[in-house]
Formats: sequence, C-alpha cells, structure tokens
Amino acid sequence: MNKYSCSKCGAAWPREDVHQERNMALCRACGKAGRPAALFLPEHVEEKNPFVTVENCGMHGMRIIYMKKDWRGIPVLLFSLVWMFVTVHWLQTWGWLGIGSCNWVFSVLSLAFFVVFLWIGLGMAVHGLLLLLGKTVVEVDRGQGRVFRGMGPVGWNWRFSMPAHGVVHLAIRHKRGHDAEWRPEWLIAVPRADGRIFWFGRGIGDADAMRAICSLLNQQS
Repeated sequence: MNKYSCSKCGAAWPREDVHQERNMALCRACGKAGRPAALFLPEHVEEKNPFVTVENCGMHGMRIIYMKKDWRGIPVLLFSLVWMFVTVHWLQTWGWLGIGSCNWVFSVLSLAFFVVFLWIGLGMAVHGLLLLLGKTVVEVDRGQGRVFRGMGPVGWNWRFSMPAHGVVHLAIRHKRGHDAEWRPEWLIAVPRADGRIFWFGRGIGDADAMRAICSLLNQQS
C-alpha cells in the first residue's frame, strides 16, 4: 500500500498533486512546497527480529530496544584517532607558536583552528562508538512515548504523543545532503495528536527492524 503525505505537516496528498518527474508538490494544508514522504503501511509484518527486544514498562507500557553492532564504526574510530593524532601533533609542533604569538589575530585564528579540528575528531569518535555500541530505545505508555539514542545511560531523548488510533508507518523521507542533492532515507513516522508527524530511526538503519518496531507500536496504540 502506497500513499503520499507532506513531510512538513503530515497532511495526506492526492497522488495527482505530486509532480512525478520533479517529485514535488504544493501542500494544500500548510501551503508549503516540498518533497513527499512515501508511506508504506506495515501490514502483515512479522514483529520478531533478532536485534529487537521487547520489555514491559509500567502497568500498560512497552519498551522496545534495538541494538545491533555496526562494524563500520571501527574504521570511523580509527580515522578519528588518526585525525586527533595529527591535530595534537600540529599543536605541539606549530600550534603553541601561533597561540602564543604577539600578533593577537594570528593567535586567535590558531586557537580557533585547533578547537574546530578537535571537535571534529571528537564528533567522529562519538559517531564510531554509536555505530558499534549504540542502542535505540522506544518507550510507549498510554499515548505518550520517548525515544532514546545513545550508549548506556548517556545519549539523547525525544518525547512524542500518539493518538489512540494513530497508525505508525515506515516512511521514506528526503534529506538534503552536503552537495545540495535530495536523498531518500528510511524513517519511522509516528502521527502526533496535533496532526503532525514525529520522525525517528536514523540510528537504526535496518528496514526489517523498523518494520518490526512499527508493528509493535501499532499494537500498543
């Protein structure tokens, strides 16, 4: 089953409103032009998945845990270590000369250069650790939900509300890349009580696991 909806407000789009060649349309609800999200209803989906576990959460709630080691994190970690080594080596060799320079402009630029490169290296290291050891936890209880992405107790939390008869979808949402090109990505779309859509699932990257999570959430709604 395939239908289109606005990726900004979640309103349904008639198929004839979507320009097939440009893959764009003007939303009648919010009045904004954009690319549609092609929604696929998770019908007859087997919710059992080796990387998805389900636990009870409170009296009526449910906790869904997704954890899968992505070995792509190893080269990311190695690259981040090389990046940090080069940055620290530059600081020891030339950086202190620039930071301690009598020219304050050159000193500030050298310090900013070091801080930016240090943060880039730390960001790559965190991304590699998330790929290897990260988990996604979804908790729902009586229409209220929480999504956690991180390692152990450290990470990010997002909260959402879900109407009583809302249907959770596995969706394709278009994301603009660094080269300004629009690329599709699989995400889980949860309809909110205000009519908008709550998107999550970037840390999952497994379509079968996403379908299993959609099926479990639909059982809870």
